[in-house]
Amino acid sequence: LLLATGPVAHGALLAQEALIQELQAQESRAQASHGQEPHAQSSHAQEPNAQEPPPQEPQAQATGSVEDDRYDDLEEVVVTAPRTLSAMRAEIDAVQNRAFALFNELNVDNDYDIVCRRETPTGSHIPVRVCRPRYVDRLEAEATQDFLAGDGFFDPGGDIMYHEDILKQKLARMVEEHPEFHAALEEYYRLQSAYEDERRERFRDSWFVR
Repeated sequence: LLLATGPVAHGALLAQEALIQELQAQESRAQASHGQEPHAQSSHAQEPNAQEPPPQEPQAQATGSVEDDRYDDLEEVVVTAPRTLSAMRAEIDAVQNRAFALFNELNVDNDYDIVCRRETPTGSHIPVRVCRPRYVDRLEAEATQDFLAGDGFFDPGGDIMYHEDILKQKLARMVEEHPEFHAALEEYYRLQSAYEDERRERFRDSWFVR
């Protein structure tokens, strides 16, 4: 048929088209008898997914992302409560103890070792922290024993000043020869100065603060 020409060829093409249409009609009837949509309609029934809009992200997630971005722009503010004077005093005592312990370890003459303890002054019920070298306690004890023995009262002040000059020389030499002792003293004086400044500021209007 494809090789025919003229009216024969035209009739053959019409016959082919009729045959194709008939085959399509038979297929449609067969599908209808089985409760199925024709192929032409079936092909369109499978396309709704392409026409459906793309799924959207949940609104809660989008809102959360916006909130996160807003909080990221906020600066972090750290509030530090002021330290109490007692806490500052305790830190000073701890640093002072370390400094004196280091001096006593490096010092070869125990008579110049510095010892700290709490004592209650005469006429007071409040104990205070007192640090002094051992030679002070030794000289005062000797003067008391001499007085009780009837030898009269001997003022140890002169001897104490003599040993005080020697102690100053020892401290100066220790600072030059041992950097760790120098650093400990600097830390002590820094904390002590900060404590005195803070104490004056807090009791600025109090008459009993010197």
